[in-house]
Amino acid sequence: MIIVCTHKSPDVLEQCLSSIRKYSKEFHKILCVETSDSKDSLKIAEKYDAFFENTDLKYEIGAFNYATNQYPGETEYFMFQDSVEIVSENWEHILREPSQGIKMVAPASYPLMEDPCPGCGEDVFYDLYGKSWPLHYAHGVLNNNFYVPQMGLRMLKQFGIDKLKAECKNDTFATERVLGAIAYYTCGFDCSASLVGDWIWDATQYRKNTGFTKYIYKHTLMRQ
Repeated sequence: MIIVCTHKSPDVLEQCLSSIRKYSKEFHKILCVETSDSKDSLKIAEKYDAFFENTDLKYEIGAFNYATNQYPGETEYFMFQDSVEIVSENWEHILREPSQGIKMVAPASYPLMEDPCPGCGEDVFYDLYGKSWPLHYAHGVLNNNFYVPQMGLRMLKQFGIDKLKAECKNDTFATERVLGAIAYYTCGFDCSASLVGDWIWDATQYRKNTGFTKYIYKHTLMRQ
């Protein structure tokens, strides 16, 4: 299953869904999780043979927890923001292969030791789980985009990933770090860079100068 987190952004969602259908080697089940009561994107989801459901939970972690609770029996889960655009084939393999059937895999990540916002998420993690911050071992999950297979999901659920929530945009910076910390303590973590090389930043204006920063991977997997 592909989970796409969206929020009142039908045009952005269409670009995401179009790219998934264009570059996928398989016909994936796609669930668009609208983190509001809006139905504006319903027709876009239907256009690309995707499911569309609303939730009161917010941001990517809310969409992920909603989807995995509603559909707990899928073999795997790709978690994407709607601003992700797939730009080449073979993206499924690039995310699956490093997982080895259990690990969480991020398209892009950063070591917590090199975090430009030191300690972000540490207090949240301790308050929720009472465990020490794995500063020297864990990675942040850039933009909360990741892959996890069923075995890994079960371990995340047992640890209590459903406790993790985001109520505002600033909270999503903490969830990036906390996701990696949870993976460290449970299913393990890897990044697609271990298979195909690191990602690079490109500050080119994107989407008609809407303010998005575009990142492009050296293996040209996706951009955002």
